[in-house]
Amino acid sequence: VKSTLKQKQKLKKDLLNSGKTAKDFDLFKLALLHGQTNQFPTNSIKIGNSQQQAITISFVTNPFCSFCESVIKILAALHNQYPEQVRIEVAMLGYDQKQVEASKVYEGLVSIYLSHGGNAFIETYLDFLKEENQAKWQNQLILNPDKGTEGQKLLSDHRDWSIINRINFTPMLFINGYMYPRAYEYENLKHFMPALIEDKEIKGGDEIKINKAELVSY
Repeated sequence: VKSTLKQKQKLKKDLLNSGKTAKDFDLFKLALLHGQTNQFPTNSIKIGNSQQQAITISFVTNPFCSFCESVIKILAALHNQYPEQVRIEVAMLGYDQKQVEASKVYEGLVSIYLSHGGNAFIETYLDFLKEENQAKWQNQLILNPDKGTEGQKLLSDHRDWSIINRINFTPMLFINGYMYPRAYEYENLKHFMPALIEDKEIKGGDEIKINKAELVSY
């Protein structure tokens, strides 16, 4: 009898957990729209469709973030898969002109964006974040003098924005201004993207109206 009772309890628990799976878009949406919101800097690095109807994925990163490589790979894949429906914007944290060599890397990456556009930036950044390529890229980026003053202004604005908004870790994602729920892996974004693209509530940025009954399982 005890064994049967334990099995039933386990089954009940499994059924409850199955409603919280990473691919359950309704729960993801509930967590997303009930979370923190943020207005990204207006001069963020922009990649992809500039149309208003596109889903905007905002990415907070820095060139020396070891965890950022996997996230930028996901974003690059989404950008390639949904070129008309997804817009990516990037803010870079940690810029400090007193750290001369590191600041030149920041400035070099931003210079590539300002000179050649978002696609060139994301390709370069992806390659730079590979550990085995960093020494090579550091030497090249430090020697890249183009767009120096404009790039410094952009990076300083990103730094000031992060201080004002208390954004102090990377990587971090926002979707149409809503912070990506911490309970979900960034990898799950690929599964949710088709539903996000179709969801009018998220596109409109409307505040979700939560039914208390929906929160019982949390």
